[in-house]
Amino acid sequence: MIEAGEGAQLGVVFGSDSCRSDTEELRSKGVTVKQGPEDVPWGVQTVFEDPYGDSHVIVESARAG
Repeated sequence: MIEAGEGAQLGVVFGSDSCRSDTEELRSKGVTVKQGPEDVPWGVQTVFEDPYGDSHVIVESARAG
């Protein structure tokens, strides 16, 4: 079991084909979205919080080309 000390961040990064759509779905279900969705150099990302207060990230990768 991993225990996080104060200030430590443990979380999961989820890949997505549509970060903006997934973010709206989470919001509609009452999930706390802490940041985003926002454009970042590597695509689009959102940071959300689970029921235990842990932060997780959804990332839609930028398309090359």
